[in-house]
Amino acid sequence: MTKKNNNNYRLKVTTACQNCQRRKIKCSGETPCKYCSKVDKKCEPGKPGKKRGPPPGQEVIRSRTSRMES
Repeated sequence: MTKKNNNNYRLKVTTACQNCQRRKIKCSGETPCKYCSKVDKKCEPGKPGKKRGPPPGQEVIRSRTSRMES
């Protein structure tokens, strides 16, 4: 759930737990996190966000560009 920086002083939470995602609050990244400990809930890892692909018209632009260059 957490990632250490090379400087070993900052923790970065890559994915918040399910409760923090649902409440849209910052997750501390510990297991259990501070919010789940405070409200005495089960701290379960959250679902990773959806990966985005290229914008919808990107392929059309690439094909037009390649035709113009040739």
